[in-house]
Amino acid sequence: MERLYKLTESDNVAVATMELVKGDVEKDGENTITILSEIPQGFKVALVDIHEGEDVIKYGIPIGHATKDIQKGELVHTFNMTTNLSDKEDAGDFPFKTQNIENDHDIPLINAYLRRDGKIGIRNSIWILPLSQNLNVLSKELEAWGSRELGIEDKVHAFLHAHAQSQFGEDEKFILMLTNMITHPDHGGVLLAALEVDRDVISQILGKIPDYLGERVRVLYADSIADEFEEGKKLLRELAECMKGDKRTSVSISKLVIGLKCGQSDALSSITANRLIGKAADYFSAQGSSLILTEVPEMLGSSKNLVMRAKDESVREKVIELTKRYRKFLDREGKKKGEASPLLKLEGISTEEEESMGAVQKAGQSMITDVLEFGEVVKMPGISLLASSGTDAETSTALTISGVNMILFSTGIGTPYGAPVPTIKIASNRELSEKKPNWIDFDSSRITREDPDEVLADLIRLIVSVSNGEKRTRNEENGNMEIAYNMHANPGKTDQE
Repeated sequence: MERLYKLTESDNVAVATMELVKGDVEKDGENTITILSEIPQGFKVALVDIHEGEDVIKYGIPIGHATKDIQKGELVHTFNMTTNLSDKEDAGDFPFKTQNIENDHDIPLINAYLRRDGKIGIRNSIWILPLSQNLNVLSKELEAWGSRELGIEDKVHAFLHAHAQSQFGEDEKFILMLTNMITHPDHGGVLLAALEVDRDVISQILGKIPDYLGERVRVLYADSIADEFEEGKKLLRELAECMKGDKRTSVSISKLVIGLKCGQSDALSSITANRLIGKAADYFSAQGSSLILTEVPEMLGSSKNLVMRAKDESVREKVIELTKRYRKFLDREGKKKGEASPLLKLEGISTEEEESMGAVQKAGQSMITDVLEFGEVVKMPGISLLASSGTDAETSTALTISGVNMILFSTGIGTPYGAPVPTIKIASNRELSEKKPNWIDFDSSRITREDPDEVLADLIRLIVSVSNGEKRTRNEENGNMEIAYNMHANPGKTDQE
């Protein structure tokens, strides 16, 4: 395995894939580098002398500049480099060009559930959605009974929410979240667990769903009957009966919708997991599939890259508006432009540009075809950007309600979390994959020691196998499937000023 990993030929720094010590001698082609000090895993090493004021290049672009002369073989971090971002930077001044998606592959088929609206589901479970925190326990009891007794291959899943009815009347996005969960193609039926006080909200939700879904939705008003558990069992049996005719059928992989996110990253994520996900994103984009990238705060340091990839002028303006909106939001929250997050600084990431370019590696190099607001369902093939920020649970929920069938989730430190849809956990380093095989589905560090094309092919085969229902992800096996929404964490268009 290469101990120094350079992402592009134009880079003047490389990443240590393992800890290096003073005196180690490494090679970059014909270039010999003598390590001048201890270099922790994931940190950057200068491949050439970098003079004060010169750009530090990683990913083929500047990620900041040197604040003092840096010798070849020296550690490059916050003590000798800083951001290039300034308060005067304006996304509207970025250059603009379109990029075409090339498709030189046969479009493969997958076996999925073809829904009445033309969308596909890769799972066919029953989802229970409680509208009140008071019904969380009942919902979990019904989940356990249904999974045990109904014989549904993909089981019954109850999605609890800590805030629930406290957001009614304050945030229409919460109602939108529930509505989109009902219309999501990855289930065969939904049970809404409610109280009599929720009838108006239920009416709003049911008024937004297509008529043909009516037979696939049941409402349990727990306080209006003597035995809510028995009534819930009856309603679940009715839903299971409706689902008996559901069968997988052969469909184009172009109908697959994939979410792209990272959580608990490390400095290797950008050169292994995120980079591999980006290659997969390019492959599926070329097949005509739809992919969604979210976590907007992590995109801000690479706004220029995203604007340049916009499909046309309209999408370009949406990208600019999105990044400006979240920049203002973070300014109000006190985040300083140009700084990497504190955790990633400890992992060797020095600037916001470096952190951001590492994060957007997940979207590969394909064209950005749309920008979605929270709760807006994907409608274009290619890469869509989604307005969302917050925790892993919040961003994964946002991806789910925008219609993704699965999420490719890179991680360097590890997390057991999973969305309502299959969540493929992709480890950035070998140690995590070996330590937590019960959390991790794929070891992306293989690309530093194996043929990257073969590793990509293995990941694509895993994605297809999960889509076909032949393989369950670790989060599914462990029952780690959650939702969350915080109405204060996502600025809308009216929240800019």
